Formats: sequence, C-alpha cells, structure tokens
Amino acid sequence: MIPLVEKEIFASDPAYLTIDYPTKGVTAYFSRNFDDSDHEILDKFLAEKKISILNTWSFKNADGSITLTIASVLKKQETFTFEGRVFHVIWGEFSFILEQVNDSLVKCLPYVANQNQKDMILKYIEHFNTGDIDAHKDS
Repeated sequence: MIPLVEKEIFASDPAYLTIDYPTKGVTAYFSRNFDDSDHEILDKFLAEKKISILNTWSFKNADGSITLTIASVLKKQETFTFEGRVFHVIWGEFSFILEQVNDSLVKCLPYVANQNQKDMILKYIEHFNTGDIDAHKDS
C-alpha cells in the first residue's frame, strides 16, 4: 500500500502541500488530469443543473468527457452534453453506507425532543437519499 501513496506523503513540491485544484494542489475531489478549463466548464455545468460541488467527485475521462459522482442512496445515471462536452452524472456514490445511516436516522425519530429535531433529521434523510446539498443545509 505504501508504494501507492509514498510520493504524496513525502513530497515537498508545492503542488502537494496545498489543498486546491489538481493544477495547484492536492485534492481527492477531482482527477489529476483536470485543468483550469475543465473546472471552468464543470462550474458552469453544475450551476446550470443546480448541482452543488460540495457533494461530488469529478473525473476527466480519456475521451475528454467528465464523470461526476454524487453521494446518495438514490442510484441513477444520466448523460448530458453541455457546451460541447459530455457529462456522465452518476448518483449513488457511497449508497450502501448512506442507506445504513438513513436507517439509523429513521430509528432516531421516535426519540426526538421536539419538532425542530424531527425536521432536522428528516432533512438529513432527504439529503442522504437524494444527494441534494440544499436539504443538508436546510437541516
């Protein structure tokens, strides 16, 4: 396992010392082959589709298309063409884990102290089901 991460652990190159986009630092949210133009079009695409970047991982494929995964229980896939680029959007990242989280949250509902706590838990459940970051913020 160490050989897979050794370079990143011991690197002193500035690109490995800052959390930022791949061209400027280290991130687990974008593949290393992302460049500034990829980020620019991705930001526009996300704004158009009303998808928050806060719950996603993005990968640039060999053919130039971008695969965007969204953490949610919901599993579905859609493909879009936006400004000449193909985007593959896949909901269901970490679905197995999030389903277990939601099961536990449902079990908490009978023990809430008030309506505010109940509403908060229901918004968390909605967020984990759909991947909608606004539901998380509303919680």
